[in-house]
Amino acid sequence: MPNPGSTQDQRLALPHIIIGWATIVGAVLRMGMSFVPWRDEDAVLEILAFYIDVSILLGLATFYFAHSSRLGIVGVIGFVIAAAGLALITGPDSIAFGRDSYQSGIAVIAIGLLTLSLVMLKRKIAPIAAGCWLTSLIANILGGLLAQAEIGFAIAGVLYSAGFALIGRTLLLGQNRALQPER
Repeated sequence: MPNPGSTQDQRLALPHIIIGWATIVGAVLRMGMSFVPWRDEDAVLEILAFYIDVSILLGLATFYFAHSSRLGIVGVIGFVIAAAGLALITGPDSIAFGRDSYQSGIAVIAIGLLTLSLVMLKRKIAPIAAGCWLTSLIANILGGLLAQAEIGFAIAGVLYSAGFALIGRTLLLGQNRALQPER
């Protein structure tokens, strides 16, 4: 077991700090993208979206593995589904089997984050981030039901991003099991 403040602790913390900052930056950029109209074939938007998706995926994975022992089987299912959805939207949009890969990916992410969030709330792991993801889903659904899809999507994007910024923050602060000695 490493001693707190040891060189080994610092080596363990460094990837969490780097990925924590990358996740926060990606989340803030994603918040901004909630208000930018998407233009197909715009190389700058595609590169920006790629960075956002990869940084969020890395943040989610690092956060999940730091808390995997407490999230249980339902948590791993939620994580895998959300990660698969993120992988689906990373890269240029396409139509596969008559379905838009981005729209399909968003639905898969929503199912995964819903599942993971419920476990996070039950286990009291980053409950505000989990609440952001759940509220994001509600905002998106309400936007569609009220014929205000663009507004619902923008609000959902901000809340979704806030959830990832918060898990990035937990990685920066070392608020996870991977960086704490077992007792």
